[in-house]
Amino acid sequence: MANIRAVEKNGKFFCTASPPVLARTKRAVNEVWLPLRIQNGTNKPVTVTFHRNNAKRLTEYFKGRSMQKIAAIDIQRYLTYLRTEYRSTRGKPLATKTVCHLYATLGLIFSYVKRQEVISKNPMQQVEAPRKGRKPVDALDDEEAARFFRLLPTLPPDFHCLHRTDAHGRSLLLHVS
Repeated sequence: MANIRAVEKNGKFFCTASPPVLARTKRAVNEVWLPLRIQNGTNKPVTVTFHRNNAKRLTEYFKGRSMQKIAAIDIQRYLTYLRTEYRSTRGKPLATKTVCHLYATLGLIFSYVKRQEVISKNPMQQVEAPRKGRKPVDALDDEEAARFFRLLPTLPPDFHCLHRTDAHGRSLLLHVS
């Protein structure tokens, strides 16, 4: 297997891998993607830590598999595993938002190693993004709303506004007189 790593020349980093390298996932992530794309001095330390932690979960799951042999179905299985079986160090399942972040990190990794010609095909192009769960709206029923509007004139003026969100999720305050 060819030597896959980041090499610095004149202050710029280059990938030494050449196609069709069957790069092991851990090496491609830790020796190519992280140093060249994430730890290149353009990201904040918190961003570097975020992607390093996400990459660790990825490389633990795919162990010594080559990046060339990871198919879209494998990534879908990984996302399902994260949603259903994976537990944090505290024993809790991952939040939907965390799974979405891991999906985004996967997209960054695979698109980068594809551009660097470490892999010939990006399997993430066939994987649908996980959907963020929406919390149910705890709205007033008709009877509660009618009671609210009956009592509104008796309340102090600072209670005479309603909070609503528009179609884009932006908060709106409506003054009721």
